[in-house]
Amino acid sequence: ILLDLMMPNIDGFKVVEEISKNKKLCDIPIVLQSGLSDGDQIKKLYLQKAKVIGMILKPYNKKVVLSVIKHIY
Repeated sequence: ILLDLMMPNIDGFKVVEEISKNKKLCDIPIVLQSGLSDGDQIKKLYLQKAKVIGMILKPYNKKVVLSVIKHIY
């Protein structure tokens, strides 16, 4: 899952929280993307049961995204 932290109606932090509660979804790798640089909030995501494996800060380029995705496989 490539997940933006800032979305309308629900933020990515809540999405990660919900994914981490679901046994069928909690093992799916999640790569976060955001313009945020709030390290404390981002660290909390890594401590949850969800499989947050990386973070891409905006603005980013195609090479960075592809590199992170290739790392998953």
